[in-house]
Amino acid sequence: MDLSTAIEFFENPKWSPYKDYVDDYKDFMKAYYKKHPDKSIESAIDFFVELMTALSFEQEKADFQEKEKTL
Repeated sequence: MDLSTAIEFFENPKWSPYKDYVDDYKDFMKAYYKKHPDKSIESAIDFFVELMTALSFEQEKADFQEKEKTL
């Protein structure tokens, strides 16, 4: 996978709730892989997916706790 394919991955509407994170991460990837073209882009995508999964879980947990307070 090359950088342009990775950028397309991040343009998927699935990531729209995390637009600010995605934009920052794309900028990071562009700068990093320009300096380190030998590094694997797949690992950066895997990390991002894990990060967004954790973020989503924590947001759902916070939303649930807030909802419980109002019951």
